[in-house]
Amino acid sequence: TAALAAFASSYTNSPVGYVVFDGDISFSCEPKTGKDQVPLLLSKLENILQESQKGNISTPKGSVLDKALKGTTKMLRKRSLVLIVSDFRVAGYEKSLAILGMRHDVVALRITDPSDTELPDLGGILFEDSETGLTQHLPTNSVAFRRAWRENGRNSFERWQTECTRRGVYPLEISTEHDPAQRLQFFFSARERK
Repeated sequence: TAALAAFASSYTNSPVGYVVFDGDISFSCEPKTGKDQVPLLLSKLENILQESQKGNISTPKGSVLDKALKGTTKMLRKRSLVLIVSDFRVAGYEKSLAILGMRHDVVALRITDPSDTELPDLGGILFEDSETGLTQHLPTNSVAFRRAWRENGRNSFERWQTECTRRGVYPLEISTEHDPAQRLQFFFSARERK
């Protein structure tokens, strides 16, 4: 999704920069235009992903979204378009999002999946929270549990939309079921017409 956003932004000749947070800033590049900018950023991102898969980059436990937003606010001096890619399934980032939203044009791109609201009946399943490492058996065969899961997922999504709107941030959802290229192209095309 980040790569598609970079290409879509460069297509409209918008400056493209990049900040990768993994607890700290592991890579940053000032927003610039030019034909070499996106390939440079994608090459660096690919290197980071490969190092992470090899285990050469430690992934912190817990969410780093608040820290990432604060770091981005400090780094950017000129008003910029900031695209935040996250599932936003954490708390405690709202104040930092508001500050970033006051200084920049911010798009909160939420990655969603049908499993955020619907779980199949598979009996007792062991789930692990990738951010905390917490594991728990969840009774997906329970109608009451699946109903509570669905309500929690919907409420979480609605709270995120409301929070973004309150903070002057544009909420943009991309589901794993949809073509992210089409969604981003539509977004950047609409932005260019303004």
